[in-house]
Amino acid sequence: FFFQAEDGIRDYKVTGVQTCALPICVDANPEHAEQALEMGLVDEITNWQEATDRSDIIIVATPIDVTEQIVPGLLLRCRHQVVMDVGSTKKNLCATISNSPQRSRFVATHPMWGTEFSGPQSAISGAFDEKATVICDQDQSAPDALNLIEQLYQVLGMNIDRKSTRLNSSHLVI
Repeated sequence: FFFQAEDGIRDYKVTGVQTCALPICVDANPEHAEQALEMGLVDEITNWQEATDRSDIIIVATPIDVTEQIVPGLLLRCRHQVVMDVGSTKKNLCATISNSPQRSRFVATHPMWGTEFSGPQSAISGAFDEKATVICDQDQSAPDALNLIEQLYQVLGMNIDRKSTRLNSSHLVI
């Protein structure tokens, strides 16, 4: 999902989150993109280049191997945008982008919630309430990028923990 800033507050039907963002969908599965639009989860569907150029926050929600392939290119296109991911493992991804000139625009995160299902039909209202999320290697992210993503998780009602990519989820106390 790609988000661009907008004045005003919107109430999302499925997430229940009040936000001032216009979600833009980029999905390799056209059926999922259309479902997200029909459900009111996103305001429009476009390609990743246009979405990146028009967005402030980019949330990468793909399998880890795909995330590791697309994040380096997203970062190269970023000017002010903040890129975050919501996958489980971070070590390889963070190593892959460690020398990127835009590394500081990336915030590595791992929300500790999910199901075995995928696609917009799997969206659950209030899913993140009181759940934990881990922000990894925060010293590698620009302060404004880190602050923006922390605010996003706070709006979602999540508890934030900070870790190094050298540690794994077994080190997290929930």
